[in-house]
Amino acid sequence: MFRSYLLALPALLLGVVTHASPAPSLLLPRTCSPNFQGQAQTIYVRPAVTDIGVYEWTPDSIFPGAHITLQTRSVNDAFPQGEFLVQFTGQPDGSYVLRLKAETNRYTALTAGPNGDLTIDILTLSSSIPSQRFTINCNTCPSTGETVAKQCTIANPASGTCIVGSNSGDTLRLGSCSEAGVYDFQAGF
Repeated sequence: MFRSYLLALPALLLGVVTHASPAPSLLLPRTCSPNFQGQAQTIYVRPAVTDIGVYEWTPDSIFPGAHITLQTRSVNDAFPQGEFLVQFTGQPDGSYVLRLKAETNRYTALTAGPNGDLTIDILTLSSSIPSQRFTINCNTCPSTGETVAKQCTIANPASGTCIVGSNSGDTLRLGSCSEAGVYDFQAGF
């Protein structure tokens, strides 16, 4: 009798191992690229414990060289602003430029730097600088009258890397797409 349990144990463990899976958001295929129709966006991570608010993309400053960190914000404080203008470049790779809304005298945008560094830098007018182009692929895109794109990954096609950072206090950087952060976009109101 004891011997039959020993024979069944490996089969049982194999069944448990084959049914283990990574976080659900990483398994979902990214199926759409959003059109934000010129509306300023708040970009954020929705943590597992939702009563603490969201982890919002927050620029250190509006000046070139500033980094973006994830800061905990209550839902009421996060969404009224819409800190980023996410604009389609018209390039064949389907990329976007992520501009700072607050900087109106000179245009600044998220820029990929050396060694995975992400900073704010002066936006080139031609939209042809690969370090300032990013692709956005989401599970849910806003349709007419909606304001939220959900579970999006953001990649820099020139480097073949994705934006990484998922926890409050993280400084966003480029890294392996297997570690990509999953972000939501919501229009400011």
